Amino acid sequence: MVMTTPDHSQTHRFPSLGVVIRVDRPHDGVPRVNVSVPDELLDGKFDAARWPSTAEAQLSDQERSKRRHHICNQLHIVSMSLDLLQNSSIDGDRDDIEQTLEIAITSMNELESLATG
Repeated sequence: MVMTTPDHSQTHRFPSLGVVIRVDRPHDGVPRVNVSVPDELLDGKFDAARWPSTAEAQLSDQERSKRRHHICNQLHIVSMSLDLLQNSSIDGDRDDIEQTLEIAITSMNELESLATG
């Protein structure tokens, strides 16, 4: 969900993941990004209970493994993009921030859909 306000702020909420990304775009043009992520989401441990799509009874072991692998890939993409986003914010590179933010939000959207089944 994206909420835009007149001061050029956006809030992206991913309730199933417990993630909130707030983007403030001040008049100087360099976005400021604040990300709130639960520690356990990106701690490197796979919690199958968080991902109902991997627990469907009719899945073969191979399909279950593929889904788990896809989720782990998305988690890695999110983790890396958030790290890059932090570095880009420090450097103040607007283009890098925008591109990396887009990757992070796209991956978060994918994870949100996987978390809701």
